[in-house]
Amino acid sequence: MVVRYFGEDVIKDRFKYMYDKMTEYINVRKLNATLVINTSILHQMIMNYFTDVYRLKEFHHIANINKTKINAYELYLLLRKNLFRYVLLKLIHRLYFVMKDLQLLF
Repeated sequence: MVVRYFGEDVIKDRFKYMYDKMTEYINVRKLNATLVINTSILHQMIMNYFTDVYRLKEFHHIANINKTKINAYELYLLLRKNLFRYVLLKLIHRLYFVMKDLQLLF
């Protein structure tokens, strides 16, 4: 229903826009080695965003939403969903399992 209402292209464009902005943030701050974007969570966040906007428009019978409110809501979802994952934590996690495997050998 949400995809039909907004259109697949609009949703894909929002995903690409958010992904590009997050990538730009990482690159400008030179955090490429320590941060990665979790695209699955980003996709879920984008779908949650469009679902909520759809419900809001249907409930209040409005055509357009205030741009400031849209930006604030996107930021809220970004921070809430924790889209950035620290690569270091992934490496530590992998190292832990390698050590566990080595313990089984000895």
